[in-house]
Amino acid sequence: MAASPRALRRIAFPIVAQGHNRVARRFVPAATTLAGVLWAGRFTTAAKLAVVTRVRLRALQVGAPTAAIEHQFTLSRVTGYTATDTTGSAAITPAAGKQKMRTEDDDALLVLREANIAAGASGGTKTIDTDPLAIGSFWAMAALSAAEGKPVDVLTYEPRIHAGEAPLVLAANEGFVIENKNNFGTASGIILQLELAWLECQTLQYAK
Repeated sequence: MAASPRALRRIAFPIVAQGHNRVARRFVPAATTLAGVLWAGRFTTAAKLAVVTRVRLRALQVGAPTAAIEHQFTLSRVTGYTATDTTGSAAITPAAGKQKMRTEDDDALLVLREANIAAGASGGTKTIDTDPLAIGSFWAMAALSAAEGKPVDVLTYEPRIHAGEAPLVLAANEGFVIENKNNFGTASGIILQLELAWLECQTLQYAK
């Protein structure tokens, strides 16, 4: 028997949060970048929740790759994330007072890492979901014409919370990873642009 409309649970909107944060990154892949984690986010506190509201990945081809290739990317949920991926990565966690949408907001607690070697970010203790939350790809052409120099949307995750769609909610030792799923080749010829937005709150209220 199907649940009645009153029995269904959805997050009340707007969410009452203590902090709203946003980060944008320009990423130039290392030479001979391998399949792996490009960005990782880990939430470490039990006192709050992190709610991911937007992930957008775009690509700009600026040169010829080693060979024409489909570049594939995924956004996946991570659980059992008890140690951060500090190997082959740099911290991009917002500094105190930074990347906030309002000065009075609490400082961000979400730990963010960005790969800085060809093998990607690693070294963490985590379990990545079998299937991703979002997936995207684009075709990098062997010969690039000057007229093609525009970014293309590769992957977008932007849940319609106001319409009842559940967002990615992170408790302590949960997180996400953005991965490239194929080797880029000796030369990738691309630049990646990431936009990430999230809020942090003490609890989530559900509409009745």
